[in-house]
Amino acid sequence: MKTVIVYPHKGIGNILFGMTRKEVEEILLPAYCKEEPEGEGILVRYDDYHITYIEDIVSEIYMNNLENYKVMLNDIDLFNTKAEDIFDSLKKLSDYDCDCEDEYLSCTYYFKDLGMTLWRESAFHPKLLQEEWFKRLIAVQEENLEYEQQFWFFSQVCLKNTMIPDETMEKAKSYVESTKASLITETPT
Repeated sequence: MKTVIVYPHKGIGNILFGMTRKEVEEILLPAYCKEEPEGEGILVRYDDYHITYIEDIVSEIYMNNLENYKVMLNDIDLFNTKAEDIFDSLKKLSDYDCDCEDEYLSCTYYFKDLGMTLWRESAFHPKLLQEEWFKRLIAVQEENLEYEQQFWFFSQVCLKNTMIPDETMEKAKSYVESTKASLITETPT
């Protein structure tokens, strides 16, 4: 398993802010590459990384949770440690913003002092097991619990060049309930 280190304000692995696209591609030797406009720059999706370039210089670095990679910040495995444990550790190091009033049920966390965003498609926390709507969701199909538990972990880390300001996130009152409860199509008897 390959270990990749996250260096706040510097980069992820050997991809660093300030590098040119040519320098990045000499390191990555991409087999796959797809481009699309992204704000002032261009987002390039490579095999392992998604990188936004502004004027051909790295301004954002994304890395998805991939097999055979261990992505580390300090002593924290960002993709194999439960989200609430990471959040509890990082909120001691940095001011943060998140997208849900219940911080443990947020999908996106931005740690301002680290210039780092952690993201998961949905959120899972054991407290959901006490919610009636969640119990109904799990009762629809036994496999739903296993599926939901994958969201106990983050699936993407992003570092942004700290020279680019971020807007404050809008907080959902109950993001998880509103999105997942709508998926319940039948009520078990």
